[in-house]
Amino acid sequence: SIFRYPNGKWFSWNADVDIAKSPLTDDAWERVYWSGDGAPKMAGIDLATAGAGPYPESSYLLGVPAPDDLLTVVSPSGEAPATAVTAFYSHAYVTDYEEVGPLSLPTAAVTRWDGGGNVDITIPGISATGRNITKVRIFRSESGGEFNFVADVVAGTASFTDNVKSENLLYPAESITWDVPDENLSGLMAGPGGALYGFFDNVVCASEPGYPHAWPVEYRYAFQHDVVAIKECAIGIAVGTTGEPALLIGSTPSSMSPTKIETSEPCSSKRSMVDMGDYVIYASPNGLVGIGSDGVNLMTKNLVSREEWQKINPSSINAYRDREKYLAFYTDTEGNDGCFLFSIEAGFEYVAETATAAFYSSEHDSMYIHTGDSILSKWDEGAGKEITWRSGIFEVQPGTSFSCGKIIADSYPVTLNIIADGVQRASVQVNSMQMFRLPNISHFVREWEAEIVSDHEVFSLQVAGIPQELV
Repeated sequence: SIFRYPNGKWFSWNADVDIAKSPLTDDAWERVYWSGDGAPKMAGIDLATAGAGPYPESSYLLGVPAPDDLLTVVSPSGEAPATAVTAFYSHAYVTDYEEVGPLSLPTAAVTRWDGGGNVDITIPGISATGRNITKVRIFRSESGGEFNFVADVVAGTASFTDNVKSENLLYPAESITWDVPDENLSGLMAGPGGALYGFFDNVVCASEPGYPHAWPVEYRYAFQHDVVAIKECAIGIAVGTTGEPALLIGSTPSSMSPTKIETSEPCSSKRSMVDMGDYVIYASPNGLVGIGSDGVNLMTKNLVSREEWQKINPSSINAYRDREKYLAFYTDTEGNDGCFLFSIEAGFEYVAETATAAFYSSEHDSMYIHTGDSILSKWDEGAGKEITWRSGIFEVQPGTSFSCGKIIADSYPVTLNIIADGVQRASVQVNSMQMFRLPNISHFVREWEAEIVSDHEVFSLQVAGIPQELV
């Protein structure tokens, strides 16, 4: 996988890694988050692009865990006045990025009072590693109420004396239900409501909006089948599984409603699922499937048969969005690498190109591809490549025949192949925009397809029974 960091440095991994930029507006640390390289990780510009590369240079584990050990508290000496209250203490870790983790278990009850009834606290050592913990945040609960902020102390500090008056307690702890993401999290992405989303096993989960390090358990949604891929669409999150696809409909993690779609179109490849804007496309065993506000449909059912599609080996597809087209690289069942573009308007266009990874830069409106020989180049630049385009399948009444055709292109020659009932029956080299004759093909053909092979741009193709039918 490859990723272009905002400062122009390129990140790369020899693994299927999903990368998400910080969902926060004007993130001072320009943080990025990723999954697929072991446990989920994160880094800011200070860490990720330090040194000479390769990048990311270093990282931290994503999320802040709760402390393993409790604070130890000692009640003040002397007789407690009538104003004394029963208090409980807890603490949380804070990173250098001001990420706050969940609270530890509370201490035993202790009696304290303002004006001399101070509580001595012993702070255990930091139990979390690989998280950049720089502070310990201490909270206090009085008379069974919520835990409120008392103070921050530098990580590694062994003790603290709480002399904060009750009236000076600050904001309540908001991180009580926060958690770290599952260590097997995959498919990390920024999604609805300013949150990050990912999945593991049969569960899709989300971070707290505005807090990408915090992953509450209540934002976990389970499905009948294991999740293969997720992407954002117009109405929420599209979920590809090993069984039926599903949707998480909603605009925030707390409002999501899981909905299974009753159609047998399992997701064949995690890397085949692509966010196309309002809808999502992924590869199933039967063809390319679209999910959006209009539901689910097999977009290629009239363009390619299941048998032809299986030869492409859909489980190998690694796809991206190239403007309004679906760009896919694959390795077919015979071990040959290939590439195609798909759009609703143009159907399939096959291109003589291979890539191991790609990245679309919205900043530069450019697709970059990485080939097996470590060359990084812009897609759709440089010398032209040969493309192969095939029409959909046209069913006609037996006895229908085609005798002539016309191809409009910006240059010639162009090769036209005629496929009848799944078998190539003719190949014609077209050298100009003038009408050309087609060889005689049996009148008992029912299914017709046309295939164009060219390294020039082709604008239109016409075939007809008689010349007068051509435009």
